[in-house]
Amino acid sequence: MLLLAEDETERNRFERQFLHMQKMEAIGQLTDGIAHDFNNLLGVLIGNLDLIRERAAADAEVVDLVDAALQAGVRGAELNKRLLAFSRRQALQPETVEVNTAVSDMVRLLRRSLGERVEVRLVCGAGLWPVLVDPVQLETAVMNLCVNARDAMPQGGVITIETGNAAIDALYAAAHEELAPGDYVVLTLSDNGTGMPPEVLERVFDPFFTTKPVGRGTGLGLSMVYGFMKQSGGHINIYSEPGHGTTVRLYLPRALTRTARSAPVPPLAVMPGRADGRLVLVVEDNPEMRRVAAQQFADMGFGVAEAENAERALAAVEAGLRPDLLFADIIMPGTLDGMDLADRLRRDRPGLPVLLTSGFSERMVHDSLWREGGPAPPGEYPVLSKPYRKDDLQRAVRQVMAEAGQRGDA
Repeated sequence: MLLLAEDETERNRFERQFLHMQKMEAIGQLTDGIAHDFNNLLGVLIGNLDLIRERAAADAEVVDLVDAALQAGVRGAELNKRLLAFSRRQALQPETVEVNTAVSDMVRLLRRSLGERVEVRLVCGAGLWPVLVDPVQLETAVMNLCVNARDAMPQGGVITIETGNAAIDALYAAAHEELAPGDYVVLTLSDNGTGMPPEVLERVFDPFFTTKPVGRGTGLGLSMVYGFMKQSGGHINIYSEPGHGTTVRLYLPRALTRTARSAPVPPLAVMPGRADGRLVLVVEDNPEMRRVAAQQFADMGFGVAEAENAERALAAVEAGLRPDLLFADIIMPGTLDGMDLADRLRRDRPGLPVLLTSGFSERMVHDSLWREGGPAPPGEYPVLSKPYRKDDLQRAVRQVMAEAGQRGDA
């Protein structure tokens, strides 16, 4: 009877884990689709506001009004990034990070920003392995967790941050949801605050779920951390007891090889030589977004040809159009998407500069559209995520044109 009861308990535990994984995956897919639609809407809004600002530069009152609207649009885009972070679709830039060094730098900022009533203690483990993560997103995750800990200690308290190595074997991984065997650096954050009851702990990663008063939080902080850890190949575990506090453990995957930070693209105010009269082919099924993009390219000095889908663009090229740059949305109605169009045009002109754009994140685009054995490996075509500012577009265009010139393609 005892063995049967233990087997039943174990089966129930695995069923709960499986249902939780299914729920989080379904919510992730839903939020990703919503974020895509809002990115397209925000792209039209922000793009037009940028154009208005340039044309009304002499009217300080109008510029102030446009700047206020732009700030609201950018905040909306940041909210969308949080949704993409939860759904594990944000664009990450992982590199080799020394966690002790990174956390030590963070603690100096945390001590200033969390207030005098919160004491931050740091306990660094010795001989820590390097990890492969996006350092900016790691700092954001730690900051989110520390802000939550501070809010759970209204009378003040102690946040303890610890680091250490952990080798996770198959037996331990089997008992912990979504944790794969391997080497990790464990970053632990503990507080002696109010803690959370089981019913809150079960929903703690759900987007927009919060126990804070209205106006005090979006309910996306822990969702972002959850998505970041899963997308990074890591794991997050939370243990909490009401009245005693909460401990959060971030399992960061060990880096087997070191990666260097890529050099930033230099800022660009105006395209050199007003783009030399070059022709860009803008392919976008959303007419408002296409009009904005066409005007932005015209302001940069490009001649502009427009098409509402890949088939029309391909037909124009076959009829004699010779663009110097392809700027295409990826997800479009019809039998061809933006990647298909780029592949087709590159067959005849291997050096054609290509810049793709999408309301989905770059990672999702490459994950969902990459076809095994296809002509273009993931990452060959750079992707500019919507919504983007005109300056973002200029920098991306400058980069793809410069790379084409270095290859002797342009």
